[in-house]
Amino acid sequence: MEFLVRSSPLWIALLLLLTVGLPIYCATGYDMPFEAFCFIFLWIGTVLFQRSLRTFKSLSLYPRLKTTLVVLCNPVLFTAALGTAYFWTKTMVADQSIEMVLGTFKRHDDWAQIVGHLAQDPNPRLHIGAGDLATALLDAGIVSLGLKMFEYRAALWRSFATVLSTSLVAAVVAVFLNVALAHALGLAPAEALAFAARNVTIALGAPPVLHLGGSTTLMSALVIFSGMLFQMTGDLLFAWLAIPDQRPAPVAGGIPVCSASWWWCGDRDEQQQ
Repeated sequence: MEFLVRSSPLWIALLLLLTVGLPIYCATGYDMPFEAFCFIFLWIGTVLFQRSLRTFKSLSLYPRLKTTLVVLCNPVLFTAALGTAYFWTKTMVADQSIEMVLGTFKRHDDWAQIVGHLAQDPNPRLHIGAGDLATALLDAGIVSLGLKMFEYRAALWRSFATVLSTSLVAAVVAVFLNVALAHALGLAPAEALAFAARNVTIALGAPPVLHLGGSTTLMSALVIFSGMLFQMTGDLLFAWLAIPDQRPAPVAGGIPVCSASWWWCGDRDEQQQ
């Protein structure tokens, strides 16, 4: 029962995939609901798999092996690999080119274009793909980041000088030095401009890179790779810089609490582990 509760979002996504997405796709050929629930299922599954490795008791006897497996089983990396396999499988099953498959997955660059096309032709099948829904989630993620920063506003204010100076140095390096280095390596101007947004999110970096004439495809790949690289090496980097890992005090009696990730509940002691 405890396992079912912890993994309930995974089974909910699978249920919606089989009862909503698959019937709609078979009946109408509209693949957006199927692909949306499919990628949600893959993402939650990879996150839960990585977390199961963290709490797997047998691996605790081999800490280096455990750390290596947890780092390598990155949810973004796994989801990207499984998604790539899905796209190429779809090209063979549907007898379509990879350009057509990706074109139906994400039809427009942003939701402003989608709204404009829907005003002319209110047929969502022609304008909304699963990738377009993912873009909307990225935009919502910016709002979520703002809410989390507001929650920790007191800590940010106490470290105002450190945060401001570090952000200024990182911004100057990202905007100027990265672009200059990419240009020195012989990249075309469009590819070199993509390096300017390497240290921000896709939702924040895509609009300026697009308006500057840069490659948003390369920029997205750089952002994702940078995020995965930091997630894999962040703990080691913090250890080298002697930055302590501050965690809340455990609740007496092991009272079940829910973490910030809505699909995980458990004892706080286990959550810290």
